[in-house]
Amino acid sequence: MIRTCCLLAAAALALVACSSDDTESTDATPGADAAAETAITEDAAPDAAVTEDAAPDTGACKLSGVYSSSKPACNACAEEKCCVELNACFDAESCDDLYVNCMLGCALLEEDAGKEQIDACVSECGTEYPEGKTLYDAAMGCAETQCKAACE
Repeated sequence: MIRTCCLLAAAALALVACSSDDTESTDATPGADAAAETAITEDAAPDAAVTEDAAPDTGACKLSGVYSSSKPACNACAEEKCCVELNACFDAESCDDLYVNCMLGCALLEEDAGKEQIDACVSECGTEYPEGKTLYDAAMGCAETQCKAACE
């Protein structure tokens, strides 16, 4: 759990905002030349075929942060199978900033704090930031079940 929290904290520091807009805007007016419209369609078709051949369309979701900086295969799996869940946490202040940072504070308690005190601290974080905990649990649950082998 602490390792996962550290990974999310590292991801918070390495947020990479990316967006894609594959839509093409044209200013078609009534009575526009049909040949021009056909040319636009024909020009777009070869690019689409190349894109499909290069990588299967998985919704084009890209992680907005790094899930695992030490294991590229783990990060790739998380992006492929848990992108939506992870991004929901990465992109929500209640999860990536508040809840994760609260848990990190628990992990940094004095060494003699003991597991029970750390667990109680983490539980308090969940009480204080319930939305963040829900998003975090969904993200980690997905990655732990879908990418267990790649992340070991």
